[in-house]
Amino acid sequence: MTAEPASIAPDAALDTPASRFPVADFRHFMETRQLDKVVELFTDDFVARPLGTDEIEFRGPAKAKAMWNAVLEAGQFTYTEQFQSYDTIVILFNIRFAGDIDFEAVDVLRIDEDGKCREIYAMARPYQPISLFTGRVALAFAEQVGGLLTRFLTKLLLWPHEIVQRVGEPFGVWLVRGAMDRSLKRAAAGK
Repeated sequence: MTAEPASIAPDAALDTPASRFPVADFRHFMETRQLDKVVELFTDDFVARPLGTDEIEFRGPAKAKAMWNAVLEAGQFTYTEQFQSYDTIVILFNIRFAGDIDFEAVDVLRIDEDGKCREIYAMARPYQPISLFTGRVALAFAEQVGGLLTRFLTKLLLWPHEIVQRVGEPFGVWLVRGAMDRSLKRAAAGK
């Protein structure tokens, strides 16, 4: 027996945890960098799981605010569409950073019975800009709270990573496309 999938557009007249969450305010506060107001929408035991790793969680509004300070220093959010089920809100957004690098992402918000966000996590694509962006967020953290050694080590590790990503990704795409073309030609010749 399989469960029915959750609706992405519940009846607007229904009173649900997701319907109680002020999603328009959340979007506005994030886009205008009003982080004090953003964290007022969270539970005290709130958990934020950022892009790029499952090894780090930010528990509580104060830690989430510190995370978003670094994220917003590294890039600019623009929210687009949103969907919701009974207790979950998914908001699509774009991030722009380093002047001309963009990627698509989603925030998944889990809402409690009181209409407060108890958990948020982000997912995104494509890989290369995400990798570059998470490095920029790490650098922003190091600049905000790190000592001289932390800032130096972060910069030392970040820039070679960024160079490898910027050079390696187009080369990898070129290799895959060539292999795909050869594979398709062989398959067509074998028929």
